[in-house]
Amino acid sequence: MQMGYRQGGASGLGLRRMLVDEYGNHKQILETNQHKNIASDRVILVSGPHHEVDTVLRIYNLYVREKLSVISIVKLLNSEGITTDRGTVWTDDTITSILQNEKYIGNNIYNKKTAKLKSGLRKNKEEDWIRTNRCFEPVVPPRLFYVARKIFESRTVFKTDEQLISDLEKIYQKYGYITSKKIDEAKFTYCPCTYHKRFGHLSIAFQLAGYTKKKHSTCEIIEGLRKALKVNGRLSTSIVKDDKNTPGYHACSVLFNGIDNAYLIAGYSAIKCTDEEMIGLLKKALKKHGRLSAPIIDMDKTLPSRGSIAYRFGSLANAYDKVGYKRQSMSATEMIEGLKSLLQINGRITNKMVSECPYLPATYVLVKQWGSMANAFRFAGYIPPIKTDEELLNGVRNLLLEKGKLSKKLIREDKNLAHPCTYVNRFGSIENVYKKVVYKKRIPKKILIDGLKRVLEKHGKITNNLIDEEPSIPSREYYSKVFGSLSKAYKLAGFRGHYMSDKEMLSRLKKLLKREGRLSKSIITKAGNLPSGKTYGQRFGGVLSAYKLIGYSKS
Repeated sequence: MQMGYRQGGASGLGLRRMLVDEYGNHKQILETNQHKNIASDRVILVSGPHHEVDTVLRIYNLYVREKLSVISIVKLLNSEGITTDRGTVWTDDTITSILQNEKYIGNNIYNKKTAKLKSGLRKNKEEDWIRTNRCFEPVVPPRLFYVARKIFESRTVFKTDEQLISDLEKIYQKYGYITSKKIDEAKFTYCPCTYHKRFGHLSIAFQLAGYTKKKHSTCEIIEGLRKALKVNGRLSTSIVKDDKNTPGYHACSVLFNGIDNAYLIAGYSAIKCTDEEMIGLLKKALKKHGRLSAPIIDMDKTLPSRGSIAYRFGSLANAYDKVGYKRQSMSATEMIEGLKSLLQINGRITNKMVSECPYLPATYVLVKQWGSMANAFRFAGYIPPIKTDEELLNGVRNLLLEKGKLSKKLIREDKNLAHPCTYVNRFGSIENVYKKVVYKKRIPKKILIDGLKRVLEKHGKITNNLIDEEPSIPSREYYSKVFGSLSKAYKLAGFRGHYMSDKEMLSRLKKLLKREGRLSKSIITKAGNLPSGKTYGQRFGGVLSAYKLIGYSKS
């Protein structure tokens, strides 16, 4: 090891295993699954093919110089059809391995992990590693490697036990309970397996967060199932799992010796299809749709789920054979025609549309045929509009002004904006986008006040309606949240407001009644020359009191 010999394992992208004799003379390159057969021979690492070395260097340049994230690099390489040294697609782990493995700067490291008898694999301390530096020619310049490592460490967030428990406490305060599903849904928490590894069990982590899972009695479980049955009209695994009044599918199954017994006690008899009945339903669906596919099964409410069908017959393909349906592989022309019809219906094409379309194959089939979804879209005559960096950022700025905040979810839900992945690919990370549009989780107060000053200069006054109508500033609710009240924001913008006497307020209310024929809070609020309905209520002890004073009876 200290002489630079390789102990075992794959060489990796950009490297190859070279067989050398006892004197260090090179004999041959060992291919995959080839091993030395002479005891005195040894194996060292050497540079691999030029195209692989170029790919490794490109990954480092994308990560360090162009500041792309690991996920962005994965998507970029996969979209270009570049594969790993094993011919597989890129993943987060493969990119991370290349960025972190010291073999790319000529170092050999051994004894990083240990697996003793009857024990799992565990990491050794760094002082226990057996290291040999610069034992072969590096593929990546050492300076570039260490810069990449420093960037990686700065981007990696490690949470302490206290921080993990604090995240669980937030979930508990919001919902009143904690489950694995809620942990998965929360964007600020790690996955449930992290809590399991860190604390030994999820229930221990729940207890540390102040939540003790309630133990349901038999009567409470049955009552919960009956309530779920009343609400949904039926019972199923997914309904029981999502219902917080029941302990969960597994607990019900164990307690009643089978979930079906629990259903029966709760008063629900699940209708089970025999194999013949299920085949009959599939035949009807085939006759109706002309073909069968996973999307068609999901859309057809008369059919069981595709998971149930696959479980019953071993796979969907076996089920298709039972009904006499042979899946015909679509030709490239048929796929393009299907994409064209989808484009004609919707005016655009997205991956989600293709996945949900019953007459098109899965997206991976199209990627396999044309190399990427973008190429398939081009053959169908659809070229997604490519926006400049400034156009993308302007869209985010408009969203920020409208909502008062930014998040991936808001960007994803806005139909006028590109997908968050597009922003990550273009700018390296979503945080870089936030920096470019000057967003720090909250719009600076100076910018908010400047916006109100523009409204005051334009109209000579500031009202709730004028704020709502002005597209360049956030909503009035956002102003009220930041400054405590709208009146405080108005004062900071230099507008003190015009005080109306009771007589003037009632006089304007009479004119509004004469114009509209009736009165309501919404009508008062929409009228630009009147205070809000809330102001009338505060001044006269209620909006109805103001109505009575002008002789209007709401009936």
